[in-house]
Amino acid sequence: IWVGEKFPSIMDYRMNISETKKTVWVLNNEDPVFINDFLTKIYKSSDSNMVILSTSKVFDIKTIENRYLSEMNFIATSKEYLNYKDEETILFIDKYKKATHTFPSEYAFKGYDICLYFTLLSLINQGLPLYAQWPAYQGLIQGHDYHKEVGNGPRNHHSYLLRVEEYELKLN
Repeated sequence: IWVGEKFPSIMDYRMNISETKKTVWVLNNEDPVFINDFLTKIYKSSDSNMVILSTSKVFDIKTIENRYLSEMNFIATSKEYLNYKDEETILFIDKYKKATHTFPSEYAFKGYDICLYFTLLSLINQGLPLYAQWPAYQGLIQGHDYHKEVGNGPRNHHSYLLRVEEYELKLN
């Protein structure tokens, strides 16, 4: 919905909310001001029969009130998700901190996942098999699900669906 040169009003949104069916909003704008305005107005509409789909970039916008994401049916796609309560993640963090005396960075988790995936794949198959035989795998921060890309070879298509529940990011 776009109304000329200004942001849509709450009434513009309400005119597009179904009273009998679930309303699905796809938020593909990356402008923090627009996203904040949209979420504020949708939150104020108090309609629980809707879902909002977006990317995880919304979580990077510091001006969005967490209660909006927590109290609305908001779902975001992301290539990464790290569950700090997972036992394997806790074990990795403990071992990493003992070895380096620092907390692991995002790249430490990614490096661990990628190295583990391709090392195990190569060991099990006594070398790297054709990518059509690469199994799906769930790492600490990212998953692996490779598919053929025309002209480019394999590409990782894994993604997570995330939601905010009680102010905490969780898998949908």
